Amino acid sequence: MMSKRKLITHFEQQANNAIDALFNWRSLLRTWQNDPRLIPDDMFMAHLDDLAEVGLLEFVDGSDLDRLRELMTGQEV
Repeated sequence: MMSKRKLITHFEQQANNAIDALFNWRSLLRTWQNDPRLIPDDMFMAHLDDLAEVGLLEFVDGSDLDRLRELMTGQEV
């Protein structure tokens, strides 16, 4: 069984990872909004992978993500 300190540290790290993923996603969206050049599809997908890794992708509608991906990368989904 984990000690109280280790357990809290573990959940703090998970929270930090989720915050970092959201911050990076928000930064990408804000940057793209002001400079709407197409971005590489693998860059877009890497951000989605980060969100999925911390369990946040399940809160986003898949069809909305598909439309956003098409707009940001120029690739049809």
